[in-house]
Amino acid sequence: MIADVSENASFFSRNLEALERRNPALAELLRCDSTVPNDIWVESGRTGLPTLKAQDTQGAYYLHSLYDPVREAKGLVDKELSKEGLEVVVVLGAGLGYHLEAVLDKVEKDVSVVVVEPDPAALRLAMHHRDLTRILESDSVIWVVDARPQVAVERVVQALDAVTIRAWAALLSPPLSRRYMAFAKPFVLVLGSSLNTLRLNLNTQIKAADLFMGNAFRNLPYLAGSPGVLHLRDAWKERPVLVIAAGPSLNQHLDLLKSHQDRILMIAVGQAWRTLRGAGIEPHFVATVDPFDANLAHFEGMVSRGARLLADAGTHPGVVAGFNGPRVFCYARYSVDILISRICGFRGVLQSGGSVANTAFSFAWNLGASPVILVGQDLAFTGGVTHAAGNAYRTKLEDIEESCRRHWREVPGYYGDTVTTNAQMDVYRHWFERVIVSQGTSMRVINATEGGARIEGAEQMPLAQALSEWASKEPIDPQSLTPDGFTPCDAADLLKGLHSVRRELIDFKRLSEDVSRLSGELRKLGDISEVINGVPGTSKINSRLKTRFRKFRRLKTPTRVLLDAFTAPSRIGAYRVIEEKGVELDQPRALDITHAFYSDVGRGCERAIDLLDQTLKSISDRQAVPDTDQ
Repeated sequence: MIADVSENASFFSRNLEALERRNPALAELLRCDSTVPNDIWVESGRTGLPTLKAQDTQGAYYLHSLYDPVREAKGLVDKELSKEGLEVVVVLGAGLGYHLEAVLDKVEKDVSVVVVEPDPAALRLAMHHRDLTRILESDSVIWVVDARPQVAVERVVQALDAVTIRAWAALLSPPLSRRYMAFAKPFVLVLGSSLNTLRLNLNTQIKAADLFMGNAFRNLPYLAGSPGVLHLRDAWKERPVLVIAAGPSLNQHLDLLKSHQDRILMIAVGQAWRTLRGAGIEPHFVATVDPFDANLAHFEGMVSRGARLLADAGTHPGVVAGFNGPRVFCYARYSVDILISRICGFRGVLQSGGSVANTAFSFAWNLGASPVILVGQDLAFTGGVTHAAGNAYRTKLEDIEESCRRHWREVPGYYGDTVTTNAQMDVYRHWFERVIVSQGTSMRVINATEGGARIEGAEQMPLAQALSEWASKEPIDPQSLTPDGFTPCDAADLLKGLHSVRRELIDFKRLSEDVSRLSGELRKLGDISEVINGVPGTSKINSRLKTRFRKFRRLKTPTRVLLDAFTAPSRIGAYRVIEEKGVELDQPRALDITHAFYSDVGRGCERAIDLLDQTLKSISDRQAVPDTDQ
């Protein structure tokens, strides 16, 4: 116990030394920064343990119990955290560390504890008054010290194996949340949204990573002859754009949109194209990203009357091939852009929150447009239906099965009411909110949907007013959006690039087959004994296995992205165990996982090579298809 709350130099010295071993950059920051917080100070509690007292506009309050901060911390942790299944605990504010010690006592040793501290001066103060070496030395504790909520979230996600997280919890001490009120609300909102988006992307990877990648190669003949969003960057700078989605509120705006045809640039999602066409409206861009067969219904029988197709490279090939107008391509991931750039050059990346409307919004951002005016972006079941009239999949809510309603929820509405949405649309809404916040004043966003869910950060304005203020009095010239610096790729270069990627896949295949074979042989020897080490013949096999394993891991070429797409389910299941948990390869369990995983890698290589062979044949049989209307 500590009876004296004056600064203890030995505490700070020991704490700093412990922190330096785990986080030298943070230790250096605290060593050099002598800032003293002016709203908190240390007092001695009734039992002699130090506590923190704070002052804000509402008065003074304690951040820890004046009587028994240890018991208080244990009670908070027992109430808020369930021990079972947790993989990550995110804690806001270090305080004097009582609640952090309680978390470490509560959770299993392999649970990551992420401490988010917006105020480094507060952490420095704590290190002067308590022995925090247990926390600072712990391999389980990850420190994120930053006062910017968005940046802090990004650092949390980077620090964790966020793709494979299944269960996480946030621990918010009410007094610390009060002190960090301006930080806490946006941080928790953005963190939850980011992890939900990652989970949605994970599901997409497991279900469709190979389909997206396969479609990108099947679309190569068209992609090679078409520009990318990279070539249109800032091409509509500081000029207004309408981003039109297929929400139920779109129908009320059709007459107004038609009267402003060609007075403002219109980017519509593919799901809204048929609805717009029915009202005599032709958007300037039609956006599509969906790789599945269901996407065809939105384009079947549709003929461009001047619209260009904005397509993710992984879009269904039937949509890309069947479109009769110019095309502009993009990717959702930089790694895929880098891979395909080896074959036919870069096309550019658009951020995506999982929805084609997110991609259309990102395209407006890529164009440098401002303001970006959202229409039909309900993100909710406005009027008891799913989509605008004319959409191929418009459904009444009463016709939706009960089993599909489990993830429905009420969220703030456009007019201050509440509206019904589902978990997926809510992820899309939070994506808009994160991007709008991150852009600050650099891009003005107006939500002119006049229905559906409220999008925080977007200015609400009736569409009539927005068009009166921003639509041009004269017809605009969308043809001025000419690609800058684009040169189509010819068939010879395509074939050369594809053959180069194919050779690297063969190298991957050979190594993965070696790792699978050697791990299987070593595991069979291990069946003789409970311990593999010391069994005759294992040393040489183990050495060869580790050598090939290291070689495989060092193959960091862009081609690995292609292979990853064809092994997504097994990779996500085994990657963390084999590579991130540091399991030794001479352990029987790890050998079983290694053998199964690299057997799947070998099969993935075969599938990827087969895809390239089909693409090579397709391009050999025909020249790249240029977009002559660009």
